[in-house]
Amino acid sequence: MIRFTTFTLAAFCLLFTPIFGADTTRTKQTRLAPVEISTLRLASVVERSIAPTTILNAAQIQALGARQTADVLSFVPGVFVRNYGGVGGLKTLSLRGANAAQTAIFLDGVRVSSTQSGQFDFSTIPASMLEEIEVLRGGAGALYGAGAMAGAVNLRTKSRITAPELTLAAEAASFQEFRAAVSGGVPFTEQGNMGLVGYAEAQTTQGNYPFRFNEFGRDTTLERVNADAHFFAASLLGFAQIERWRLQGRVLTRFAERGTPGAVVQGSVEMARARLGEEDVLASFTANNAFTNQSLLTLLASAKFNTLHYRDPDARQFGANGINERFVAQDWSASAKLHFDETVNSPFLALSHEFLLETTVSDLRGNMLQRDVGNRVQRVNIGFAAKGELRVQLGKTTMFNELRMNAALRADSFSDVGNALSPLLGAAWVLDSIWTVRAQWSYNFRPPAFNELYYLNFGNTRLKPERADCWNVGVSFQHPSFLSTNLLQSASILSFASDIFYHRTENQIIAVQTSPFTVSAQNIEQVQTLGWEASLQAAFWENFSFQMNYTFQRATNETPSAFTRGKQLVYTPEHLASAVVNYKESWFQAGCTAQYVGNRYSLPANSADARLPAFFTLNCFAEATARIAQTPVRMRLQCDNVFDERYAVIRNFPMPARAVRATAEVKF
Repeated sequence: MIRFTTFTLAAFCLLFTPIFGADTTRTKQTRLAPVEISTLRLASVVERSIAPTTILNAAQIQALGARQTADVLSFVPGVFVRNYGGVGGLKTLSLRGANAAQTAIFLDGVRVSSTQSGQFDFSTIPASMLEEIEVLRGGAGALYGAGAMAGAVNLRTKSRITAPELTLAAEAASFQEFRAAVSGGVPFTEQGNMGLVGYAEAQTTQGNYPFRFNEFGRDTTLERVNADAHFFAASLLGFAQIERWRLQGRVLTRFAERGTPGAVVQGSVEMARARLGEEDVLASFTANNAFTNQSLLTLLASAKFNTLHYRDPDARQFGANGINERFVAQDWSASAKLHFDETVNSPFLALSHEFLLETTVSDLRGNMLQRDVGNRVQRVNIGFAAKGELRVQLGKTTMFNELRMNAALRADSFSDVGNALSPLLGAAWVLDSIWTVRAQWSYNFRPPAFNELYYLNFGNTRLKPERADCWNVGVSFQHPSFLSTNLLQSASILSFASDIFYHRTENQIIAVQTSPFTVSAQNIEQVQTLGWEASLQAAFWENFSFQMNYTFQRATNETPSAFTRGKQLVYTPEHLASAVVNYKESWFQAGCTAQYVGNRYSLPANSADARLPAFFTLNCFAEATARIAQTPVRMRLQCDNVFDERYAVIRNFPMPARAVRATAEVKF
């Protein structure tokens, strides 16, 4: 109660006081820049200075040579991708030691995290579809809704075009992997204020890669079976600018058919004939109206339809014909957001307010739900949020000595799990646009997913929602013209960031073995996560760049009565590191990416036999661009897992051996 009382006093001062600390006797007014009509990013400038944020643009995504979005996220501080092997394997995100359901995932500002599982499979979104990836780290439920306990990820696709363009791409790789993509767009007016943008990609792989395995004490080489995958994704977006209205409509569809081989155990492969088919359609419509220079109204409506079909003829415990289950999920959402900046009676202040009202209806139908709920469950969520941001100029000689503060409060009501209140407070001191010192606190909420509540022989309707206290303190440095040592001569860009974070989660939901044959969703009373992130970026001589990230995270079960108290949570490595080195000329670039993942455990007791060894992987590439009949052609050759490291991110789910990929792209 003390935490809510303290927050309420501070939040209401910041959110609803028009001139906080201003000298009202002054007559000079601050002229604020017109509000930009944009739905591109989740976080405002103030939020990005307070919470550690990583933004990767299309050029950086391309340089990484990523096929799937998961391949990019591995090079973001604090991110660990739980990869179940190969192109077709499930890939979920663990941010700052949290589980996959504790991070909110958005596509162009529309929430795409599954209400059924609470997760998002990053293998289903092609990396080449994306214009930008935005990763915000630290609890932010007050800003982005339930589930943003560890942070939020926004995947942004191209949403505007000023000239006709068409790009064709093709790729061939080891293990009979092929990819073909087409993208482009056309404006309908010379001003580029109306047009269409489209994208389509098909990817297929046989996926039966070799791996080494210790079988009954003898090292042998086996082949991964039932690992084929076939993906198709297409998107069509239309946009129009009509006076003060900017309108945008999108339809995105995805299809997947893949084998889902299980763990490799002594002498056999589980689920050697299991198959998963998935169809996904997302439709959204956004309308922005800048009805004054300092005000912006945003209306958003979306509908998401997902059909999941799982078959395993060998799962005889479900009947003579095995398992054949189908789920159909629907999510309908609508929201209205009002943002306005205030003109204040002081040259030292800038103040903005934002109010959000949204509602979501989620519906799941399937033949594998608990007997007492039938074959359909539904959830209705209504949320209201208010946010205030304050910028105070601290010095008269420079405009960059600035104090930035924000406060937010969100109230949610869920039809099946009750109500929640999520507050947030943050502040940052920006000195000469070079140094930023920041701190943020939030109290966050996550309701159990449908599977955790209602899935047959796993769901538990007595589950409590998760709550988490999240703290972040950090510092960052950035200088565009840094003079370095004689070895490096000069650097055009140098930036560094370091953050310490602490999360205390109540009633975290985990899967607990309840018998030799059954697993159930259960709450554990308390989880504690303490960690440190550091990142360094530099660009030298205009054509050489370097990036390095390191994360330490210690996520432990701190329930007083638990026999696993003080033990690391399963599949949560204490150490993560990544590096990217790139050299680029006007027509040629080459580089390497490296990733290190430390020891982790597959069982809660952290026994020696449950320890998975650390692994290190290195990828290298070379790329050239030439003009053929005035048409730019890009060719790329990449080698993944150069040292042929044999490893598994998840126990008994082996990762592919060394692979080579060749890509050609033509842009008209």
